[in-house]
Amino acid sequence: ALLGVNPATALNALSAVCAAVAVALLYRLMCAWLPGGLSLRRLTAIFTALLFAANPTFWNQSLIAEVYALHILFVVAILLNLGIRAQEPAGRDGQVATRPAPSLPSAIVPALLIGLSLTHHLMTLWLLPGIVLYWLWAQYRAPGATVLKLHGAKEAIMVLLALGLPLLLYFYIPLRSGPAASPWYHQPLGDQVLTLYYNDWPSFLRFMSGRSISVGFRSVADAAAQVGFAMTQWRLHFTWLGLLLMGIGLYSLFAQRRWSILTLTLVYALIQQLFNLFYAIEDIYVYYIPLYLMGAIWAGFGVHWLASASWLQKFSPSSAAPASSAPAPKSANTKAAANIFLPLVLLLLPFYLVRSYLPQVDQSEAVGARVRWEEILAAAPPANAILISNDRNEIVPLFYLQNVEGRAGGMAGLFPLIAPEARFADVGATIETALTAGAGRPVYLIKPMPGLEARFELAPGAAPLVEVTGLAAATDAL
Repeated sequence: ALLGVNPATALNALSAVCAAVAVALLYRLMCAWLPGGLSLRRLTAIFTALLFAANPTFWNQSLIAEVYALHILFVVAILLNLGIRAQEPAGRDGQVATRPAPSLPSAIVPALLIGLSLTHHLMTLWLLPGIVLYWLWAQYRAPGATVLKLHGAKEAIMVLLALGLPLLLYFYIPLRSGPAASPWYHQPLGDQVLTLYYNDWPSFLRFMSGRSISVGFRSVADAAAQVGFAMTQWRLHFTWLGLLLMGIGLYSLFAQRRWSILTLTLVYALIQQLFNLFYAIEDIYVYYIPLYLMGAIWAGFGVHWLASASWLQKFSPSSAAPASSAPAPKSANTKAAANIFLPLVLLLLPFYLVRSYLPQVDQSEAVGARVRWEEILAAAPPANAILISNDRNEIVPLFYLQNVEGRAGGMAGLFPLIAPEARFADVGATIETALTAGAGRPVYLIKPMPGLEARFELAPGAAPLVEVTGLAAATDAL
């Protein structure tokens, strides 16, 4: 334990820190992207940051040892470092002033962040098309620039190096994949070793690309059937009010011709949503977190557009007055009040989300994994037992107990799809593999699983264990 903190607590705390920094950077991002006065920009940025922080899925993943808080931190940092800034409206047409095209040197820091993010989670790939389109569009809009104009081979090489050098961190994998450093990849299974990572190029590429844990993709028909699930997730995470603000925000971005922000956020969101519809993974809900980030940004622009009260001008009495008439004090007061009052009132939305989801997100009493495994070990399974569950998340704590706390060292833990092989295709195949390849090692289920008695001979053990003594008689006859 470092500084008296065990690794599990430290990893949970790291997720919380990454999430907090991501929310703070989101505030900075909105302050940079929003036009207008400083007070309104700050209030709107606070609303956006709190709305995303209160998102129940992001909030939940920020309290456990998971990858998504750091992924969002990278995404926000990349967007912030692209150099998009909103200036005061140019003239009286209300259009936001455009900035010069981003120069290639300014792409070095974003390229470095993209490279680092790719070493963390490959969902970063879905951000790249929008960034490329934004850069090409900005180059095209710059006076005297062409779409493919570069600023010198030396600067281009610097950008490529900044993008590529962080990817060398992947070579840490083969250095730490051996039995001594990562024993959970090399579990004893009878007189054999169940090797989950072979130190060769095919295994390295499968691991780096995520194919080693990929579960495949849905057909077009099955993906279309997921649209209802997606719509429900958006509604539950933003409420109808939040969805309305998102729509207003997108309208305001189109109305103000903020093509740079639309290119980045809308292209990214469309690709991520399409991927989510097709990707067949059980915990797909966490893949919606980047979408919720985009939704919070759009909702922030919606609040800003409403609070800026520029849309009230066409309805105010002053809009029909002659050009020489003095500005109406009432209209000015209305706009000033909206600048402050509306964002403050709409802050009730993130507070409503916190109040609604706090009981579900609260992890202060989440000790189920610890309690369950203390019960399992208290049941005294044999020192060389093979322990099986139909849920990966129920077995992984065993690896922590073995390699961090030095307990249950001789036991093996199996679950379906622990390896991409037919013998681990489902819980039945996994149990049968343990019986046939285990060379007589005792096999136990870590919990009762009704239905397995039709295929296996089961004997109750000390709770919660169930011993598997062999195949059922009917199965043997077959």
